[in-house]
Amino acid sequence: MSDIDPNDIPDENTYAHYTVGAIVIYGIFITPLFILWCISLCIARRKGDPARVGIAWIKAVYPFWILCLVLHTISFSLRLWTYLVEYDSGIFSSRSDFTTISQAIAQASDRFDDVAKLFNYLATILLLITFFELGNGFQLCLSGGTPPTPHKSVRYAVLSFALIVLTLAIAYLGIGEQFYTTYYDYLAVDGVDSAIEAKLANEANTSNRLGAAVDILLWIASLPAIGYASLVVHKTKTHPLLRNPAILLLTSTTLASLRLLCLMVITAQYFLGTVFIPPYVTLTVGPLFDSVCTFVELVLLFTLAVRKQKGLWSAQPPQWAAPPVWLPSMGVPPPPGQPGMVWHGQPGYQQQPQPQPYYYYPPQQQMGGYPQPQQGGVYSHQVPLSQQAPRELESQQGVSELKASDT
Repeated sequence: MSDIDPNDIPDENTYAHYTVGAIVIYGIFITPLFILWCISLCIARRKGDPARVGIAWIKAVYPFWILCLVLHTISFSLRLWTYLVEYDSGIFSSRSDFTTISQAIAQASDRFDDVAKLFNYLATILLLITFFELGNGFQLCLSGGTPPTPHKSVRYAVLSFALIVLTLAIAYLGIGEQFYTTYYDYLAVDGVDSAIEAKLANEANTSNRLGAAVDILLWIASLPAIGYASLVVHKTKTHPLLRNPAILLLTSTTLASLRLLCLMVITAQYFLGTVFIPPYVTLTVGPLFDSVCTFVELVLLFTLAVRKQKGLWSAQPPQWAAPPVWLPSMGVPPPPGQPGMVWHGQPGYQQQPQPQPYYYYPPQQQMGGYPQPQQGGVYSHQVPLSQQAPRELESQQGVSELKASDT
């Protein structure tokens, strides 16, 4: 492992400037995401539709990611305070610089950052599950409401992989917390203990590598998610109403993969023997990709979730049923009205005895997003005799009397 060049370590003022940027990047998205989450809880409803299982996963992502942003903002704010107030001669330049308050603040900042990282991993895991569940929903719609063969296999494989990554993420948090406990206990005593310092170096290296392993696994999982979303887009190319939601899914999945690739490149340096990463990378590039890309992903998924008639539905709810539309038979004018009345752009006409009008009830869409083939053609229902116009009844009675007189 290479040693750190003291000339490469910036002073506290440089760290303070980059920390301000990280606070702004993380903090600016908290309120908008909280608003979107509240709206999604009220509007983006599943309504028992099996094709909308992914919608429930979308709403589960928001609280974990919001907590991640809040904890990161608190952590960097505390760290900024220590840079600007406590350390005038350099970062952790000597143990005499640490007072009881400054130790508590520095320790709280580090622990908040570790917990925020865990929530980051949880939100990303849930986001990847969301991508696959939404893909399953599209497949369910395209298969006519019958779950396709690989439907459950995909779900179980994704959940199993998510459990493995979650275990590594929890281990990362546990080793990180153990490191900070040992580190701050060591700062509270006088003297130098080489055994404790070796233990600290080993725990720090293990924690960093565990975090890098989680980032790499998450990026690897994003690749089949892109492939699955691409397959969905390909299958929906002949269904215009499902096409746009599928493109939203593919765009969100691609952004997630790009974000995870950036984070993987940063943290993978720990496997290459790097022990120091410049602050502009850890405090600017990383937070920028992490926050901005995730915000765009969640907005795109929110747009997909709140769509109604053009959304992801295997069977549209009955309250969206179309009203009956009057459908005249061939060569028959509209129902009788006032003489000279213009109806639906038709020229005025005098009342004449009319045959029975027909009413057309548009068939409901069985699949979310595109109409299904009808059985038996157009469903038309004759109006009962009691609902016909009085003039029509009179004309029909006159015809009956004329036939009776002829016989």
